[in-house]
Amino acid sequence: MLVIFLDFDGVGVLYAVVMKTCPSCHEPHSKPGTYCSWTCYRRAPVTEATRNKMSLASKGRPKTAEHREHIRQGTKGKPKPWHRGDRNPNFNNKAQGQPEARARLLAGAKRRGQPWTAEERARHSQRMLGPCNAMRGCTHTSEARAAMSASKKQQYADGTVNIRVYRMSKAEQELHAAIASSGLDVLSQYHIQGVPYFYDIFIPHLNLLIEYQGDYWHANPRKYPSGTLLPIQNVGPVLVDNIWARDAAKKKAAEDLGYQVLYIWEMDYKKYGVQLLTKVGIVCT
Repeated sequence: MLVIFLDFDGVGVLYAVVMKTCPSCHEPHSKPGTYCSWTCYRRAPVTEATRNKMSLASKGRPKTAEHREHIRQGTKGKPKPWHRGDRNPNFNNKAQGQPEARARLLAGAKRRGQPWTAEERARHSQRMLGPCNAMRGCTHTSEARAAMSASKKQQYADGTVNIRVYRMSKAEQELHAAIASSGLDVLSQYHIQGVPYFYDIFIPHLNLLIEYQGDYWHANPRKYPSGTLLPIQNVGPVLVDNIWARDAAKKKAAEDLGYQVLYIWEMDYKKYGVQLLTKVGIVCT
C-alpha cells in the first residue's frame, strides 16, 4: 500500500491517497474496495471456501425479482444444477401418476396439431429437462407411429386442427389484388376441411385453386431434371422427385373433392406479370 500526500493550490491542505493493487489485473488503483472495476471483480477466481461462505450467507434469504431474472438469464439454455437427480420434481416420472399431471397431459393432447405459444414451449422445455423425460434415448414403435398418424388424420377430418397460415409472398399479393380488382371474389391461404393443406388463392365463383410455385422451392421441372438434389435451406439436400410427389399429393387431395387446381410458376410470372391471368382466361380485359 502506498500513501501519497498532495498539496492543492498551495492552501496547505493535505490529502491522503491510498493506492492499492487490484488482485485481478494487478494494476494500482485508488478506488474504494479491493478491485479496480466491476469487470475485474467478475473475473476474479472464487475459492470453494468463499462459495460456501456466500451460500450460507444467502441461505433462507428471499430472492428479489431482479435476482431471479439474473439467475434465469445466466442459466438460459443450460442444464439447471438444481434440477439434477432426485432434486427434480419429475424425477423418475413421479408426477405422471398424479391426477393433476394427468389432467394437464390430457388437456394438452386435445390441442395437438395447433401451434404452441412461446410460453407453452418454454414450460414444456423446462418440464422435459434432465432424467424426467421418459422418451430420452427412445423412439416410437411402428404401432405408435401408425396410431398417431391415424389420430392426426381424424383431427383433420373433424376440422379440429388449426392450419398454420404463412405470410403471402409479393407475387401472391399481386395476383390476389389483380383478381379482386376484376370483380371476382377471392380468398387467400384457403384451407379445405379434412385436407391437411392450405392453398395460396381460391376463387369460389370458378371453384379454382391457384398455387404460386417458386422455381426453387417447388423444383420447376423445366429447370431441374429428375434425380437432382436441391440444397433446401434449413433442411439439406432434397430429391426433386420427392418435392414433385409432395405437390402432386396436395393437388390430388383438392381434385378428389371437385376443385380445379392451377399452377403459376415463378419463371412465367416474372415474364408476364399479372397479365398471365388474362392468358389463362381467369381475368378478361
